[in-house]
Order: sequence, then structure tokens, then C-alpha cells
Amino acid sequence: MVEGILSKFARMSGLKVNASKSRAYFSATTRRSKIETIESNTGIRRTTSPQRYLGFPMLHGRIGKRDYDFMLDKINHRLASWKNKLLNKAGRLALVKSVVTSIPTYYMQVAWLPSSVLRAY
Repeated sequence: MVEGILSKFARMSGLKVNASKSRAYFSATTRRSKIETIESNTGIRRTTSPQRYLGFPMLHGRIGKRDYDFMLDKINHRLASWKNKLLNKAGRLALVKSVVTSIPTYYMQVAWLPSSVLRAY
């Protein structure tokens, strides 16, 4: 059944699910035999906890500012790598405007960012 849905999705959209990059998360009440059947038919392995969706961590419960530290770390990592490049001030400013501002914009497509996180930028 699941493989039929994935095949139909591929035919209709022109996109194909990459089983090696995909993971399936099952509820605790799902029978083991059903899980094994889906795994063997689709090639998609199971996971015990969803970790990321489109690069965004799957967050549970009340979300706080610390849950978004990964974004600040990503931005700081990018900025640190540019310090070693031979760029003038205008070149670095152009990189910041184009690349660094796109990082929070990307994540805002998936989740609503708290104002405290946005002020940290």
C-alpha cells in the first residue's frame, strides 16, 4: 500500500522518494510485522525518533530560544570561514546579505521563529 502511494506520487509529480535518505517513524502501537513489511517493500528504514525534516530539527513540547541555537551556530560557522578569505569589506557585506540572511528565511518556511530568536540576529 505505501509503495503504491509512493509510486503514484512519483508518477504524478515527477519526483522520486530517495529511500536511502528517508526514514519512517511509527507510533508505539504499530505492529512489528507491519513495520517490517513497510521497510522491506519500500526500502525506507525506521527511526525511533524523528530528528530532522528538511534540515530542521523536529522539536517537541514547548520551544525555547535555545532550540534555535543550531541556526546561530550555522551562521557563526559561515562567518568564521569567510574571515580567512581574501575579501574586502564590501565583499563580506555582500556575502552576509545574500547568504546569512537566507538561513533564517529558509527555516521560517518550516516553523514560526520566536521574536527573541530573530532579535539575536
